[in-house]
Amino acid sequence: MEQARKELNIAKHLLDITATLVVDPKIYSSIFEHLYKSASYCIKEFLEKEYREGNIKFLPENEDLLLGFFIENYGERFDLPEDILRKLKEMVELRAIQKESIHAGNMEKVIMITKNYKLTTLNKEKLENFKSVVEDLIEKVGKEI
Repeated sequence: MEQARKELNIAKHLLDITATLVVDPKIYSSIFEHLYKSASYCIKEFLEKEYREGNIKFLPENEDLLLGFFIENYGERFDLPEDILRKLKEMVELRAIQKESIHAGNMEKVIMITKNYKLTTLNKEKLENFKSVVEDLIEKVGKEI
């Protein structure tokens, strides 16, 4: 859980301080990546514990699969509200788009364009929402570890 908190703190610093000082649209992509890693580390640590205890037989290696597996199988166990589960799913989808897309933008938002010309935006408001989702996730899952 230490690594998850470390990534979250980096994302918070980038979002609250660095993004206001640095004029670079890539900063939003970096913030999203740190938030995603934070959620991923948190879930991975929990699922590894479940695997060691024999509660699950299979542990996905891929970060995206780990998040999807957790959402489908453990979302209700932690009483995660539907909007948080929806935001976690959105993060998985955004990560897939981020990997394959071209980025453009300014300091207000980053626009990601996929090969199929689908446009997705990443702005400060969306990142703030993701930050609160990851904070809630770490708080609730951290109690089980």
